[in-house]
Amino acid sequence: MALEYDRSWMWHPDASDDSANSAGQFVHFRKKITVTDGLPQTLMVNITADTRYKLCINNQQVSFGPVKGDAHLWFFDQVNIAPFLHLGENHVNVRVLRLYFATTYSPSFPRLPFGGLRIWLPDNTGNDWWREQLQSSSTWETAIDHDTVLRVDDPEDFFLHLYEKTKRSGNKLTWEAAILHTFKNSTGNSPPWNLSPRQIPPLRLTKLVCAGVNNVQSTSPKEAWESLFLDYQTPSPAPITLRAGTRHRIDLELTNHATAFLRLRFERPLRAGSVLMVTYSESYEDPSPDLPWTRAKKDRCDYSRSLIGPKDIYSFQGKDSIALAEGEGTDMSCEVFAPFHFRTFRFLNLDFEVGPDDLTIEGLDLQEVTYPLDVRAAFKASQVPDGPISHLPERLLEVSARTLINCMHDCYEDCPFYEQLQYAMDTRSSALFTYNLSGDDRMARQAIVQLHNSFNPQIGLTTSRAPSHRPQYIPNFSLYWVLMVCDHFTNFGDVKFTTRFLPVVDAVLAYFESRVDERGLVTLEVRPGIWNFVDWETEWKPHGIPPCTEKAGISTFGNHLYSYTLANASRLVGTLGRQSVAHEYQSRAQQINAATRALCMSDGTFCDTIASKSSSSDRSIHCQIWGVLSKAVSGEKANQLLRRCLAEDSGMIRPSVSMSFYTMRALSALGGDLYNEHFHQFWAPWEWQLEQNLTTWAEDDVCQRSDCHAWGSVPIYEFFSEVVGLKPKTPMWAEIDFRPRIGLYPCVRAKVPLCLTKDGLQGLACVSWTTQASGDVEIRFNIEHNTAQEFVLHASLPGQYHTLRVRNQENVFVVRADSFKRHYDENT
Repeated sequence: MALEYDRSWMWHPDASDDSANSAGQFVHFRKKITVTDGLPQTLMVNITADTRYKLCINNQQVSFGPVKGDAHLWFFDQVNIAPFLHLGENHVNVRVLRLYFATTYSPSFPRLPFGGLRIWLPDNTGNDWWREQLQSSSTWETAIDHDTVLRVDDPEDFFLHLYEKTKRSGNKLTWEAAILHTFKNSTGNSPPWNLSPRQIPPLRLTKLVCAGVNNVQSTSPKEAWESLFLDYQTPSPAPITLRAGTRHRIDLELTNHATAFLRLRFERPLRAGSVLMVTYSESYEDPSPDLPWTRAKKDRCDYSRSLIGPKDIYSFQGKDSIALAEGEGTDMSCEVFAPFHFRTFRFLNLDFEVGPDDLTIEGLDLQEVTYPLDVRAAFKASQVPDGPISHLPERLLEVSARTLINCMHDCYEDCPFYEQLQYAMDTRSSALFTYNLSGDDRMARQAIVQLHNSFNPQIGLTTSRAPSHRPQYIPNFSLYWVLMVCDHFTNFGDVKFTTRFLPVVDAVLAYFESRVDERGLVTLEVRPGIWNFVDWETEWKPHGIPPCTEKAGISTFGNHLYSYTLANASRLVGTLGRQSVAHEYQSRAQQINAATRALCMSDGTFCDTIASKSSSSDRSIHCQIWGVLSKAVSGEKANQLLRRCLAEDSGMIRPSVSMSFYTMRALSALGGDLYNEHFHQFWAPWEWQLEQNLTTWAEDDVCQRSDCHAWGSVPIYEFFSEVVGLKPKTPMWAEIDFRPRIGLYPCVRAKVPLCLTKDGLQGLACVSWTTQASGDVEIRFNIEHNTAQEFVLHASLPGQYHTLRVRNQENVFVVRADSFKRHYDENT
């Protein structure tokens, strides 16, 4: 039976929750535990905090978290601390970052009205002594770091507010007994945090090394800086001593864009007074009057330009003012700059202003931190039989995978450098790319749940992003969430998981249906609190909205997207046995399509709004590709429409990177060879980015705000789902649709993961084909898996179709040159 009151959360008795010059504060906790005998082999501890924590035992970091949650679902970590304990005196330290609740700062990080740290042992742990020692109680000591603020004054930091400014006041940390929050725990009441074990695996930490030192402005030669930061073959590179009263600036470069924890080590100076400023940047660029939104970027490695980005500012304590939270035994001769949260960068600018005493730099430790995505997919293509490997497909996929992984931490992120927010539109693409690369759906499941939990019944929509401290509503993004639910079921077939979302799927679609007017079109809701975003386009600045749509109150794009979502939802609910609802959704889609054809078309193309209120400039390719996807147009009319709008001289507003995925979906949906005709030239913008020395894909080519945004990782889907041609025909890949585009590359070798389940990977499809000198194409297909499971393969090849059952045997198909040519000619 639950206790009447919950007193399992501890906090500092004087911790405040507001400050004019900071987004939050750091609160330290410590406990000294003396172990005389009987060290456990395993000791599981549960831990969470509002907002974030780092757990250290005997000066070793044990864990950091929790995964970002919100009021609906707050996560905790389960950690085995036994390997970090020893006989004798043990020092347990927790550093908590508390973001202030009553501010709009740090929208990426939800928090609840109370700060707190909760530590407890699982119920099945029988050792009461360890429970008494570790669980939250007033025997823990706590102290507030009054000298570190989370900057809210950096013009480059509009979202995160996690960049630190530390200036020691000379006061040491004041330790006192922790207090316990008291929450009523009966009659329907409970603590505000709805606790759940984390649903995704712990983040992966990998050692990183610097690749270059640039733009050295220092009395110490460049060779000395290179020896310190680049020579990792030497166990203890020579430190650099900067003389008192001097100033030094250097740039450090990584091989690739990264998200990482950093730790700069120094010999502790005698007195305070030296200052380090670290600037984090994704690119060398020119200053722009519209920072941070619009950038002036070209070659990312043009060292003659500037490094622009958010900054940490650290003032050294020195030996005369040591205010550390680490346990006894910390090396007091060493001073460390180590920001609490990971940083995103490809380049670092280090600016040292040396105070009254020399400052000696001992080294830099970098640990890359990402979601532990196991990339199982592989692709290689050659131009001629037994000829050289073409590096472009591999390079496109390599950069795409890096971009995706750098946008995966606690959740999917639109861009790690600026926002770290999980938007539904972005996340739908990222989840599909993740399925292609690894078959892993754990982060996608969490994303679906978090966006579902954001549903607001008063409005009838999910928020555009979740979890977030600042709710935001983009109506179309609720439709992308519905599509995520459909995608997941198609790939993983989890009926129990999917069924729980159907009431909100219905409610979201009901919101749009409630806005259908007498003409049969969905009207826009234009008011504060609603953002009718479509895409980032120069012509649609500043907010990505076609101006004519809000003036007329109708968005053709939005109607197409609604119709497309209805069709997908119809298939989903029909498969789950709701046939009458499936028919209703299909009927609604047909009615919307009829209305857009009748009212939004002019001269054979779709206008951005109803034709009678459109000008000649109100034409976008967006409306044409979604008109095809929604089946508002089909067959030869759709073919002609796409050919016309994708022509260089169409004069229509062209989709940005964010919509490129759907451009390819429209080309694929048409069948025939229009997709193949555009495939190779389609990658010109991606090739241009490689020429500009990007190592991850930029957010867009209009503002170029961020150099890492996962919606640009389109090559992942295209190469595996379209070129290799593997898609699930029925949920959980029990039946597989195989339509290889053998006309795109003469020779291909690829591996495509199916779905990952609790029992392991469902299977790994191995596909290859070779074009012979005669023009015949030999295709080989096999599924590697460790069970006796049988798959049904539906192979659609030029001039032939096969349905067969496959296990662990290789299947060989031959497409004759004449039938391949005839098939191509008939579809061109």
